[in-house]
Amino acid sequence: TATVTLNTVTGAVTVTGTYTGLTGAATMAHIHGPALPTATAAVLVTLVVTPGTDVTGGTISSLSGAMLDSAGVTAMLGGMTYLNVHTAAHTAGEIRGNINAQ
Repeated sequence: TATVTLNTVTGAVTVTGTYTGLTGAATMAHIHGPALPTATAAVLVTLVVTPGTDVTGGTISSLSGAMLDSAGVTAMLGGMTYLNVHTAAHTAGEIRGNINAQ
C-alpha cells in the first residue's frame, strides 16, 4: 500500500508506503506514466526502497524534491500513473499499483 500526495501547483510528489511478500529483495521502485491501467510507461519519479527485517518486505518513499512536470501532473490527475516495485526475479516490476485521485 502507498499514499501518494501531489501538489498540483508545483508538481511536488511525496510517497510513503509499505510492501510485503515479494519473491526477493526489492531492487528499485518508481512512479511510471502516462499509461492506461494495463499498459506500461516510462519512469516519471524514482523512489527509495528500504528493506525490512524480512527482505521480502519494507518501505517505499520519495526522494526529497521529487517533482512531476505539467504533463506528469496531468497524467497523475487523470489516473494514468502507477507505482511499480522491482525485484531481481521480476526486473520489469513484481508488484504494481495504479495511482488514483481521491
